[in-house]
Amino acid sequence: MPTTLIFFPVDNGDMTLIKFGDADATTLLIDMN
Repeated sequence: MPTTLIFFPVDNGDMTLIKFGDADATTLLIDMN
């Protein structure tokens, strides 16, 4: 599986979900305000 970036624009800031293409299916959620 390739690494993907998903952007979620919200009213009080933005959130980014990164799904890494590794064997463990690691995810990272970043909340920017």
